[in-house]
Order: sequence, then structure tokens, then C-alpha cells
Amino acid sequence: MLPPALGARFRKIPLLVGSWLKNTCEYYKSPIGPDGQFTDNYGMETTVLSRSLAALNRRRTNPDENQKGFTLIELLVVVIIIGILAAIAVPVYLGVQSSAKDSAVKADLDNLKTAAIAFQTSSPTQAMPTSVGDLATTVTPSASNYTSIPKLTASGTGAAATFKIVAQGSNGNWWKVSDRTPVTAAVAGDY
Repeated sequence: MLPPALGARFRKIPLLVGSWLKNTCEYYKSPIGPDGQFTDNYGMETTVLSRSLAALNRRRTNPDENQKGFTLIELLVVVIIIGILAAIAVPVYLGVQSSAKDSAVKADLDNLKTAAIAFQTSSPTQAMPTSVGDLATTVTPSASNYTSIPKLTASGTGAAATFKIVAQGSNGNWWKVSDRTPVTAAVAGDY
């Protein structure tokens, strides 16, 4: 079904074509044919013209059952709307996905910090571990969250020991945590 503004214009087409044909036939009338009907130069009888116009009129007012459906313009409008919604939804989805990766990395770093403090508390005379693998007995970070394994930098022993853990998430963002600070954003050279 066409919108009312377009529908009104398209409904007039058969009438315009019909009146043009009728005027053309009247202009080019030749003498009366053998059957007593006026004919134009192409042999078209005016009764054929009037029947054609009547058929066009009937078709315009009562479409057949098999002619009901969507027009090309309606389908194009739907496709355009779907395209606009996709253009809005895809970046939002990618942003949410990146945010979820950041949250996973931050949670892993927070757990590694807790494991390092637990090691420091339970073994006050031992030196801090030199790699995250040494803390992996209590915390196992998911390798799919990182571009490389988180790096642990430690110095000192016991209560005076300090450490820093730096990692780059699979989305490219860098994060760090230390014995004195919470998880914060970092840069590539923050080792």
C-alpha cells in the first residue's frame, strides 16, 4: 500500500493516460469505419479504448488478491531502517565487549595483588616471587584476556617488600597494580 500522498498521484496515472488516449483518438478520427464505429489512424476503436479505461479503473479500485503485498519502496524503507539500527548497535556492542575485557584484566590483577600480599604475609622471611607463575598456585589468570602474561616486578623481603604487576589486555589497554595502589590504567613502559 502506498502512502496517501504517493497513492493519490499514482491513482491519477490511468486517468491521465486514458484522457490522453481519448483526446488523441478524437484528434485523429478518420471517417466512419465499416461497422459504423469511429476509428483512429491505427485502427483502434473507441469502444476498445473505453473498455481499456474501464478495466484500468476497476483494477485501480479493486486490486486482485494476488496483487496484495509490499511495494519495492516499502521494502527499501525497511532495509534502510535495519541498516541504521545495525550501524548504531555494532559500535555499542564492540564497546561493551572491550569494557568486559578490561573488567576481566582488572579482576585478575586484583586477585594477583591479593595472592602476592598473602604470600608476603605467610612467608615474611622469603623474598617476593619474581613472576606471576609463582603466584599461579592460588590465582590462574585466563590467557585469552592478555596479549602477554602479566609481569610481576618485586623487591625486598617481608613487610618491606614492594611489588608491581603490569599487564596488557587483549584489547590493547594496559593496567597496573602495586602493593600500595589499586588497579589503574598504565602505559606500555610501566614495568
